[in-house]
Amino acid sequence: MKQNTYNISDLEEIDRFEQAIESFNAGHIDPDRFTAIRLQQGAYGQRQQGVNMLRIKIPGGRLTGEQLAAVADITENYSQRGIAHVTTRQAIQIHFIPLNEMPDAMRRIAEVGMTSARPAQRGAQHDRVRTRRCVPREHVDVATHVDGATGHFLRNPLNQQLPRKFKMSFSGAKPIARSRCCTMRA
Repeated sequence: MKQNTYNISDLEEIDRFEQAIESFNAGHIDPDRFTAIRLQQGAYGQRQQGVNMLRIKIPGGRLTGEQLAAVADITENYSQRGIAHVTTRQAIQIHFIPLNEMPDAMRRIAEVGMTSARPAQRGAQHDRVRTRRCVPREHVDVATHVDGATGHFLRNPLNQQLPRKFKMSFSGAKPIARSRCCTMRA
């Protein structure tokens, strides 16, 4: 499977999020509105006050060494407890990041072409296209298709109009022949 070299970062988006944090801290944005803004950027609240979890997208589950080093750097330098989790949805979650440090952590992942932003609205919650997953080392390399879907749905406003959440999985596995010996009839 080819490496993930597709750049999905957006520095202007991070700048707008940093301005929203400043406005929220100054009392110009109410908590409910700020929660929506924060979630759009892949920054999730935690039960512990003042810290958030950053969910980093990994389309197709492919990371370069440089990208993995950036994740480690964020975990080491921005997480108060140095905790990160790899998810079943091919993402990495870094916990215990203070809100005011979140934009710097996001810029660090943007340096290596990654994002935490949700597709369109920006997507890891609600009725939207979610993670594009694929399995490595299959019969056919589906990485190009994963990259195409990621490029199409990430930040696409039409993504907000779906009736339900929409999850995709790409597979290039060989079909398995069906066996008649396992068929049961009543």
